[in-house]
Amino acid sequence: MTVDSTFEFEKRRNRPVRYNRELMGATLRAMKKVSAVQAKRQELFFKMRMRAHKGMQREQVRAVIKKGMDILVPAGANREKALANATKNQIAKQKAQKENKARLAEKMSN
Repeated sequence: MTVDSTFEFEKRRNRPVRYNRELMGATLRAMKKVSAVQAKRQELFFKMRMRAHKGMQREQVRAVIKKGMDILVPAGANREKALANATKNQIAKQKAQKENKARLAEKMSN
């Protein structure tokens, strides 16, 4: 996120200009739009970075599940089906934990 055209706009907005009510209103509206664009770009940047992490996370979860498979699956159950279900449950649990942490962080920042 080091290269973003919105940063150039921020640099220009600190210059002193003769007061004009319409110009001030337009500037404030533009500042709101710029901050919305920046937030959207940051979110997209984060999602793209986390895509690669998701595959590694799945592999870690599968390794943990395979290690404890004898505990999770009764002798007569289908191993493949049980592994898929357990993987989904583990990923959902981790996702819920991350969402809870994000909510708490958001509450703390407000």
